[in-house]
Amino acid sequence: MIIRDVRSDEQELVGELRVAAYRALGLLPEGSGYADTLRGFGFGTDCEVLVAADSAGNILGTITLEPFEPSSELARDQTEADIRAFAVDPKAQEHGVGRQLLLALIKRAEKRGLRRLRLCTRPAMKAAQHLYETTGFARTPELDFEPLPGVDLQAYELALPLVSPSGHHPSREYAGPGMTVCAIPVAGQDVRAPLVLRTATAADIDGLLALWREAAENADRPVDTRAAVLALLGRDPEAVIVAERDGVLVGSVIAGWDGWRCHLYRLAVHPRHRGQGTGTALVKAAEDRFRSLGAGRADAMVHEGNDLGHGVWRALGYVPQENWRRWVKPLR
Repeated sequence: MIIRDVRSDEQELVGELRVAAYRALGLLPEGSGYADTLRGFGFGTDCEVLVAADSAGNILGTITLEPFEPSSELARDQTEADIRAFAVDPKAQEHGVGRQLLLALIKRAEKRGLRRLRLCTRPAMKAAQHLYETTGFARTPELDFEPLPGVDLQAYELALPLVSPSGHHPSREYAGPGMTVCAIPVAGQDVRAPLVLRTATAADIDGLLALWREAAENADRPVDTRAAVLALLGRDPEAVIVAERDGVLVGSVIAGWDGWRCHLYRLAVHPRHRGQGTGTALVKAAEDRFRSLGAGRADAMVHEGNDLGHGVWRALGYVPQENWRRWVKPLR
């Protein structure tokens, strides 16, 4: 299972999944006007809409982080956010999908520097309440409310820890010589935590540089610099896709698109996290990006001596193009 941001072409599907899940729980009577709200909630706004997908790309569930607004249901200021439109496909329930989505959203909230998450649930939803309580949420009965006559909602909150300016939790950081933060997996990290894919931000640059020094093909290329990565993100904010487990950066790929061709490079997975499908998930996410841009073919930069990489790329359907060679010229 992979947890990632929803794609624009999945929004309608996610909206219908929400409606189906709410109806299956008896929370959305036929003819309710709230169905239309659920179908479009969070899309095209500052909200973060996450989805859980299986290996075949089927959407299993979704959850939304809604930043504070004056009209927020529960959040009271900019340090807080509400969890909304939390739904799991009825056929995928009782398999841990909801817990993985919730944990992934908590990590997103930590990266935003939020201090508190809030949500509400119906009194009869005992399974949901158990999930929240075992994840660390506590009841805040003073915030219970009744949006409609006969519809009682119970409020919960989760206090979040302070995070460093880089967006990483201090206990998951390694400060190396000459760098601010390097997101390197630490001993004891749970590799069974959900794999979260997202686009990189400037806060990830130090972690990316550290990962590439550890895991990428380094012998015959210029030294990576913070300025170069920052320039790439400025030109194409969605070009760098990163993979996280338990809030720690464990993999990356650059999905370059120049408006004409698609190029894949810097596919790197930390050695401790190989063999778990991380590289495959990153490449598939890059291919999804290319398809959404209307591209018809992708090419990958793979070092001749990288036998392990050759196996990965072949398994993903890539083949070497023997009648072409890469010609290079340093420009500085």
